[in-house]
Amino acid sequence: MSHHSTGSMADAAYAELRDTVTHRHAGVAAATAGSAAATSSSGALVSPSSAGSSAAAPVPSGDLTLWQRYLRQLALRPVRTKALTSALCSAVASVLAQKSLGVPLASINLTGVRNQALLGFLRGITIHYWQDALSALFRRLGYPTPASQSTTPVVLGKLVLDQSIFASFNLAWFLYALGWLEGRPIAESHLKFRNEFFSMLKMNWRVWPLVNFVNFTYVPPQLRALVLNLVGVGWMVYLVRAMAAAKLAAMAATKAVVAK
Repeated sequence: MSHHSTGSMADAAYAELRDTVTHRHAGVAAATAGSAAATSSSGALVSPSSAGSSAAAPVPSGDLTLWQRYLRQLALRPVRTKALTSALCSAVASVLAQKSLGVPLASINLTGVRNQALLGFLRGITIHYWQDALSALFRRLGYPTPASQSTTPVVLGKLVLDQSIFASFNLAWFLYALGWLEGRPIAESHLKFRNEFFSMLKMNWRVWPLVNFVNFTYVPPQLRALVLNLVGVGWMVYLVRAMAAAKLAAMAATKAVVAK
């Protein structure tokens, strides 16, 4: 099965649930306001006849699986859902990263977990609008359909923009925002930025170009932020361990020089 047909199936499943939700809301609007058409949360126009029939026999939310509930929230509240998902994944990643360094569960730095959750919340919002902007840009460049936007030239174009502009911006604000949350002076954040920005960006390029290539090519747009969040859990654990190892190596090198 080609990646286009796989993506189409996922898109169709999402659209079916989205339409169930948006038709219900449109039906209420049509019944109360008598409007000729209702606009769904995704921007699609729903006719009163289809909205009214859906509203007459709504699907009870209790009949939905957990995954369907998540898709329902993506359809109704995409920004909030992505932000909360990112916050949760970032908090879990912080706990796992600390555990990977041998920190007992009872001694987990909860302030650090909170900070990562807050940054994750903001990251979820920025990812949503950034990916919307990328899609809008390539629509203007002559690639209006989801299928055309998953072709190799478009995917490579998105990758170049994502890994140059967005990766740099995302890393820079993360370093400064984390310093602010931890109460560090701005001068210390400047120093940390100068010392760590490019090394962290290079580490970023080891993983995220491949992840985003798969994401832009095979994953439906509404689920791409979720993929980034899930991969990000493992990425944070890897990053924390790599930085800890580098710090230990630097300390060992310093001790060796002093010993001579």
